[in-house]
Amino acid sequence: MELSRSSVRCRTPLLLTCLLSLSFIFIQLLFQLWLEWVEDTRIPVRHLKLGKFSLKDVNDIVLVWWTPFTGNSGSFLDCGEVRCFITQDRRFQHHPKFQMHLFYGSNIDIFDLPLPKQNNILWSLLHEESPKNVPFLSHKEGISLFNYTATFSRFSDVPLTLQYVSDIESITDHHYVVPIERKNSLLQHLSPVLYVQSDCDTPLDRDKYVQKLMEYIPIDSYGACLHNKELPVLMTNPMESFNSEEFLHFVAQYKFTIAFENAVCDDYITEKLWRPLTVGSVPIYLGSPSIEDWLPNQKSAVLASNFSSPKELAAYLLEINSDDEKYTAFLSHKGGLITNKYFVSELTSRSWGLPDNSHYHYIDEFECKMCLQAHLNANGHARKKVASQEEYFCPRPKSSITKQEDPSNLWLDLWEHGKCEATVLSTFIQNGHWYNASSFNSEVQSRFKKGTC
Repeated sequence: MELSRSSVRCRTPLLLTCLLSLSFIFIQLLFQLWLEWVEDTRIPVRHLKLGKFSLKDVNDIVLVWWTPFTGNSGSFLDCGEVRCFITQDRRFQHHPKFQMHLFYGSNIDIFDLPLPKQNNILWSLLHEESPKNVPFLSHKEGISLFNYTATFSRFSDVPLTLQYVSDIESITDHHYVVPIERKNSLLQHLSPVLYVQSDCDTPLDRDKYVQKLMEYIPIDSYGACLHNKELPVLMTNPMESFNSEEFLHFVAQYKFTIAFENAVCDDYITEKLWRPLTVGSVPIYLGSPSIEDWLPNQKSAVLASNFSSPKELAAYLLEINSDDEKYTAFLSHKGGLITNKYFVSELTSRSWGLPDNSHYHYIDEFECKMCLQAHLNANGHARKKVASQEEYFCPRPKSSITKQEDPSNLWLDLWEHGKCEATVLSTFIQNGHWYNASSFNSEVQSRFKKGTC
């Protein structure tokens, strides 16, 4: 950048103004040099946002978030020696170096997909939630529409099973732990069991189980579901900040915390389990059939599935509640006793963590892995993969109490309806058929009634 003599000539009366102008020009020069240096050296800035782009501004491999999720209007993603341009601007699906569509599961609209599906363009799914809001993903025909996944399953390309665990120290430290003597004294004012839930209509039908459990053991329920107790006056609404220090210290006062998932899926384990484990309250868990593969040790939680009824579970909880030695055995992880080598290996080997620690967030990890796959795809070297059922397996809903299918549970019908949606969607897409809401829903209803899904 050249500066003419006339542009920098200063007269004494205007010295201050001139100096400010020179400073501004100097800052512009430094900024321009920095941008050029970044472009030349490709320093590991994971997202270098430079403003709104046109197609001609980008020469890297392109990935498009089809379902807006990150709010990314356009940025360069540096992943080691590979760089991609990633955006939610759909115009870039027409870029000559476009290679992959990214989808966030909760925002998928089956009437708004990038069709016809091109064989040379990859589809990748990020979905950490249960299929409660996207039933068609529970089925092979639905999940197989995608090539790569980041889900709660250990079999996913980017497994998110431990997404709510920041590190080993959060499981072992005593930051929130309330001594057993103090917990026992608090029983004068608190029930031994805590329940905080405001999502009251779930495939697992957990409220029916908790309601039955309440008949045999006192439970303080602060959420909208089975509400029977008010939060302390000075405490903010936990629904707005479940991870606030205030709420975590509040949970830590309770001897037990009900940790029931909203649905049953292999490896679907949420903060409902990890929060009480972190604060030193014994979780009463119901959800993932594979839960024992992930617990820090065999006595890190009371598993409701091991009991024949809520009454039997309540009797066991009352027994532990009255025996300090038996109770503290369930907090051995807080003493550093972590015997599950698989849990430790999976947690310490990942390259990402929660946003508040030094690791990359899982969204960055997903985007970078997809960037690498997109580069391979562009060069004809991508692994020809179709997502499998094990990457997102959620069986037919069953009663949390009887462990059998309950015909009165509306989620059972929705699961079946999701199967029809997945079948019809897969058929239409694979055959290149155009469809709209009317033709799609008509075909789904027809198959649903005939039982031909």
